[in-house]
Amino acid sequence: MKIEKIFKYLILANIFLFVSIILSFKYQSTQVIELSKNLDKGFFDTPLGIFIVVLTLIIYIIAIYSLYTFKKFGKNLFLYVVLIYIFCILLGKIQILNPITYSLQYMATLTDGAILTLIYFSPIKEKFK
Repeated sequence: MKIEKIFKYLILANIFLFVSIILSFKYQSTQVIELSKNLDKGFFDTPLGIFIVVLTLIIYIIAIYSLYTFKKFGKNLFLYVVLIYIFCILLGKIQILNPITYSLQYMATLTDGAILTLIYFSPIKEKFK
């Protein structure tokens, strides 16, 4: 099925973008790093915030694997990860990003939306039963 192939490519693209975002933080310009140091500390600079981020990362990995293998609980788990991510954005502090990191985050958000659309509103939802 062609839609199944597109779905799996979207999941792989999402993983690639996620790893790329993490790597892009390592190559921020010194100007962006200096500006970021002058910002106030946010919720995710606390131990509880770091715990939530790590827990969300673990759930993301499980959700992505579950989607790729068409496990039923993967649909809801991925939705919860996206909702937690949105919640984290709302609790987070102001961020200064370089254009590459910002673009990668934007593309990852688009792939999240495409994955959610496919698992809930396309014929591929039948594969999760």
